[in-house]
Amino acid sequence: MAPLVGTLEGISEDSLYDCFCDAFSDYVVAISMTMERFRLHLKRNGYDPAISTGILEDGRLLGFALFGRRAFSGTDVAYDLGTGIRSSCRGRGLAKMMLAHLTDVARERGIRKLQLEVIQENTRALELYRKAGFTISRSFSCYEHEGPVDEPACLPGQAFSFHGLECDLYDLFLDSMHSWQNSRQAVEACSEDFISLVADDHGVVVAHGVLMPASGDVPSLAVDPHYRHRGIATHMLSLMSRMSTSGRLRIINVEDGSSLQGLVENLGFRLFARQYEMTKAL
Repeated sequence: MAPLVGTLEGISEDSLYDCFCDAFSDYVVAISMTMERFRLHLKRNGYDPAISTGILEDGRLLGFALFGRRAFSGTDVAYDLGTGIRSSCRGRGLAKMMLAHLTDVARERGIRKLQLEVIQENTRALELYRKAGFTISRSFSCYEHEGPVDEPACLPGQAFSFHGLECDLYDLFLDSMHSWQNSRQAVEACSEDFISLVADDHGVVVAHGVLMPASGDVPSLAVDPHYRHRGIATHMLSLMSRMSTSGRLRIINVEDGSSLQGLVENLGFRLFARQYEMTKAL
């Protein structure tokens, strides 16, 4: 029977997870997720099976293009939170089939833009997306740090406090827009898993950071430009590193050239991946 392409409506999480683990078992950057983490990944990124695509053969899922859907500035955008083919099924043009089908479905559902990230060294995927009409919009770097982050030489005088997620502060002081995975909508979708660290100067907020203690994920960290170079961000990362129960901090999709990139590199964070953000207007 020839492979059938369609949406992922009706496909169980177990089937998706099994195929996901197979497809990413030999990925350029090691990806290993428990079922719990996989479910969190779907929830955080707005997974919508009605605009996601899969390839079935004899009832078995051979590949998938998992997409989430959200509105940004009044525009409906769909985001690729994982596209993969089982390792034994590659070389058959299945990814190209899925992307073509997904584009048609997205248009029918009112999506105006497709968005994704791709590892810069993954030349095969990069070429696939270019041929499908995607263009590079931004360049990102991804970092991690094992163990505690050293305190700054001189501790800042501001007051610091941990809170439940402070969404009203989330987009303060940014140099550039968050990537999809680090966006306010993504964090709000899993708000119970995040906490906020706020720095204030006599009651005025001057810095804000967000941490997922279980993983050490830091989706947002920003300081008022008038308060930079005082050790505030370094102190916040040091505090976060001690709050992380994973024993590390992980900051993905730091826009190249941003002040945050300079900070984490100066603090000795390890670069583990470079990505392109790519978009396609529909």
